[in-house]
Order: sequence, then structure tokens, then C-alpha cells
Amino acid sequence: MFFSILIDGIQAGGSDFTKPDGANDAVPVQFELPLVLTVGQVITTQLIRGSQGNDSGGLLTEDPTAIGWNDSGSASVTVVKE
Repeated sequence: MFFSILIDGIQAGGSDFTKPDGANDAVPVQFELPLVLTVGQVITTQLIRGSQGNDSGGLLTEDPTAIGWNDSGSASVTVVKE
């Protein structure tokens, strides 16, 4: 699986890649891009799954409510204004 971030349709920074061995593999991915953005710019994230290997994966939520915890989100965005 490939992951990337676009700003106004242009890739910012490098791509991130992971190749899970099986359907039950969980691989966290984190991007840190210090950017100077202007009002109106659009940030897009992309996840691309290849056709080789296990054909599963994506942004998934896990449900630990059986032990009384809240759901685990599959993605988050943090914006820091300096």
C-alpha cells in the first residue's frame, strides 16, 4: 500500500509504503510535514492498494468495546498554528 499527501493536487513530501503479509496485519503510518499553508488550499490524503499480495486493507476502525474502551479511529489530522 502506498500513502501520500497532496496540497492543491500536487504531492507534498515523499510517499510512504508498506507491504502487509496477510489480511490481519496492521501497520500504522504517520506523516509529518511542516508546511506553510494559505487560506483556501486543499489537503488530500491518498491510499493506493496494489494488485499483488493480499487484496485487503485500507482505513479501518477497530472495536475494543468488549473491554469497555472507545473505538479506535483509523485516521487523524493534527494542525498546529504557529
